[in-house]
Amino acid sequence: MLKATLLILTFSISHIVLADCDSSMFAGGDGTSSDPWQISTPEQLDHIRHCPDDHYFQQINDIDLNVAPWNEGDGWQPINASISDFFIHYDGGGYTISNLFIDNDDAFYVGLFGYVSASTISNLGLRRVSVHGSAEVGALVAWANRQQFDDQIVISNIENVWVTGTVSGNNFVGGVIGNLRGSARFMQCECDVDGAGTVGGIIGGLDSSPDENPLELSDSRFYGQVNAESLVGGLVGSTNEDAWILRSHVVGDISGNDQVGGLSGRARSQVVDSYMLGSVAGVEQVGGAVGEQTSSGSLQNVYVATQIDGEDEVAGLIGRNSNEVPPESSFWDEQASGLSGEFDATAKTTSELTKIETFTDTDTDGLDSPWDFDDVWAIDPEINDGYPYLLGNPPIELPDMIFHSRFEE
Repeated sequence: MLKATLLILTFSISHIVLADCDSSMFAGGDGTSSDPWQISTPEQLDHIRHCPDDHYFQQINDIDLNVAPWNEGDGWQPINASISDFFIHYDGGGYTISNLFIDNDDAFYVGLFGYVSASTISNLGLRRVSVHGSAEVGALVAWANRQQFDDQIVISNIENVWVTGTVSGNNFVGGVIGNLRGSARFMQCECDVDGAGTVGGIIGGLDSSPDENPLELSDSRFYGQVNAESLVGGLVGSTNEDAWILRSHVVGDISGNDQVGGLSGRARSQVVDSYMLGSVAGVEQVGGAVGEQTSSGSLQNVYVATQIDGEDEVAGLIGRNSNEVPPESSFWDEQASGLSGEFDATAKTTSELTKIETFTDTDTDGLDSPWDFDDVWAIDPEINDGYPYLLGNPPIELPDMIFHSRFEE
């Protein structure tokens, strides 16, 4: 009996010991920036978890995870599902990973990657994801953190990533990223996202940096539905100080209980050159753009053309303006909103919001300075229902100008 017990114990320990990271696990390369390890199969993707020490990876084929063991039981096990140092540089090469499946009610740090810091992830599509966990949940990465090396702070950078599918959890849930202490650019999510608190179509929580360089979500777009209880936003659930939203848009339905916004549930920093089309519904602190604006939060060159429903502290742009900073050159469509009452200069008719003069003629009531229709914005009666759109981040109805691909389900 003792011998059998020892044999079982020996097997169990050997089974959980992580293998050393070496070139035999991958399709080629040596893990350096000049010759990244090459990822071609689900098995090679899974081997990344053995390589936490600042290695480089390049995906060279589309990968389908709808195979055993990754489509069984709880599904894919997130790479590094704990707060331990894991530095990675992953270039998807414009390829996709399809059918990422995770279903674990009790799990933290849930996504393709769990917890990473001082990392870069780029040029990757996640198609038909079904990701469900408890806290820190995002299809791509649950938590992308910064890291301090001596006197230098290195943030995580996520760029050119697109996602389709469903993502759900409790707190800090995002269609792409659960929690980010870094910057994200060219994100696209065609998703349904559900959670409890701090839930966003792209990022659950966008944190700030202790140095003087602001972090940002920029040039990104969300198409779909977001539903949660509090701190609910079409792009971000909550932004911290010096964590900006720039040149981004939402087309979809955003709903919750309190601090519900078409772009961000709570904005503690700037939202610039962005817009929302669709619907926003909640109970209190409900805004077409932002549920609550506080701290150093502000709106500049933002418009909203959306139905807005709520009971207390409901407004076309900002539900509760806690810092009392007025919107700058920002507007909302009072006809689309369904709201009634006496409105200030930020309220415009649909006709006004589909004319370029509203945004360029400084005689426009509420326009502090003209919008940039040379490099940032464009307007066309045949595009975006006639409302302005972003030149570098066009509506999804147009041929893609940024993203490698858009997926037809």
